[in-house]
Amino acid sequence: MLGGFLVLNMIVGVVVENFQRCRERLEDEEKQRRRRKLLEKAKYKTKEDVERTYYESYSACAGTFMTCVFICTGT
Repeated sequence: MLGGFLVLNMIVGVVVENFQRCRERLEDEEKQRRRRKLLEKAKYKTKEDVERTYYESYSACAGTFMTCVFICTGT
């Protein structure tokens, strides 16, 4: 009875250990996949995208409005 318990306990331990190894490998693969994806996105970013200020993407109407606000408030 005790021998069967010990053998079963060892088998469960091995299964759990293998599961943990597989999970770590999967997490490493996911990190590598995310890193590759970020590098691909960085390739396609142009210099203009990086140096663009926050207000350059506003529409013409919004830009005019903000200019009026800045002039009126003196900032």
